Amino acid sequence: MKYSVIGLPHYVIWHIYEPSNDDLKHMEWMAQEEVRLQKEEVIYSVYRKIFDDGFENVEEDWKSEKPRILRNTDSSKLGRIVNVDWSDADIMDQRTINKKILKDKLSELEEKTDNKKKEPLLE
Repeated sequence: MKYSVIGLPHYVIWHIYEPSNDDLKHMEWMAQEEVRLQKEEVIYSVYRKIFDDGFENVEEDWKSEKPRILRNTDSSKLGRIVNVDWSDADIMDQRTINKKILKDKLSELEEKTDNKKKEPLLE
């Protein structure tokens, strides 16, 4: 090893020439980590290839279609005032309520007539 030891503290010199057990363990861990990262990169490259083959990239299509799809969603940005006539909505609600009331009354009448048929006449 071509290290110069002039001006270095003694503990640095010792570690350069003779690593400790902790240093050896750390170097072993670093080597294992490097192998693991290489394997992981191979696996990710396979996943990326499968993903790219399995799914079509529609980002460019979305960029062109997005303004057309979303142009009517927020009228405040367009400066366009949208007026909706809700006056007939109350009429429809009232009609629905009236129909329900009529159905309830009819069912009550049917129940009364059924009860009258079942009760014996008292004389």
